[in-house]
Amino acid sequence: MARHLTRDSAGLVSDARSARSARERLLRQSMSAGAQRSDDPRDVPDIPGNPYRGSDAPSRAYEHLHDYHGISLGAATDRLHRIKQRSGLSPMASVVIGRTGDVYDEMNGEYLGSLTDPAA
Repeated sequence: MARHLTRDSAGLVSDARSARSARERLLRQSMSAGAQRSDDPRDVPDIPGNPYRGSDAPSRAYEHLHDYHGISLGAATDRLHRIKQRSGLSPMASVVIGRTGDVYDEMNGEYLGSLTDPAA
């Protein structure tokens, strides 16, 4: 199920996310080097590697990781939750998963980690 995200003039994300989560995102975004904010809600960060998008993106990414990298669904989801936790994101936060397992912040394109890294 795809969600429609918009930003208000302060750069806060408006959808079903909590106000705390939105504040945390704004803080991380303002602190990341070279981050540029735009008031245009259509401004989508450029994510390298032709990542999976859409409501079935996680399942397609996990299937690809299993088929091409030998990573089980359980290992991939465990690693994803550790990456989110380490990055200060909630377990329900949306991220972008690239075909090589790279995980990026959906809002600013910041690299968070890789599902192929056993230490993730």
